[in-house]
Amino acid sequence: MAQAPTVQTLDQIMASLQPGYTAQQNVINQQIANTDATYKGQQLALDAAKTQGFNQINEQATGKGLAFSGVPTSEQADYLSTTYLPGVQAAQAKKNADTLTLEGQAAALNTDLRNKALDTQNSQQSSLNQWNLQQAQLEATAAENAKNRAAQIAAANAANAQAASQQAQTAAALKNLTDTTAAYLDSKKGGDNHVSPSTWQKARQSWVANGGSVDSFNATFSGYVNSSYKTYTSDYGLF
Repeated sequence: MAQAPTVQTLDQIMASLQPGYTAQQNVINQQIANTDATYKGQQLALDAAKTQGFNQINEQATGKGLAFSGVPTSEQADYLSTTYLPGVQAAQAKKNADTLTLEGQAAALNTDLRNKALDTQNSQQSSLNQWNLQQAQLEATAAENAKNRAAQIAAANAANAQAASQQAQTAAALKNLTDTTAAYLDSKKGGDNHVSPSTWQKARQSWVANGGSVDSFNATFSGYVNSSYKTYTSDYGLF
């Protein structure tokens, strides 16, 4: 008997499909890591630019003879608000956007993997359902065939029994007819142990009237014929 199709769990199917997605997932993970590195590089560049900008502000203040009047915090604050912080925010926003895009691609890969696993599982389940239906049909056909065979056997047995009963009845009737005819002929035998032609023919007529044949009568009761007559064949009706 053929084995039923197997329906795997989603985890089993996803594990078998995973190698085909691993390379793509690795690329996305590397891109996410590169985004972090790029952002850190941009952050370092902005910090360096800030330091350089503060130095320029200080140098300009020194050139104006303000070296001993304190750090020009207003100009530094202006630099931070107009140049540094917007640059940091833009870099962070770019990093977040790139990371979100890449994470979306990773999520799409996982969704595609799960969808393919579901499709595979549904196909397996469909194959199993079809197999179960075929098995049910085969079992129903086998049961119907067995029922038909049983009915045929029962009908044949009944016919055989009826035939046997009919044969037994026929045999019993023939025995009874034979016994009755033999008793009649015995009662009519003469001293030579034979019967007269008229008695013979009368017994034969009764035999035939009760379903026997002429030939069977002649063969069964030939011993009652007196064959010493020259014309016994015509007298007894034996032609």
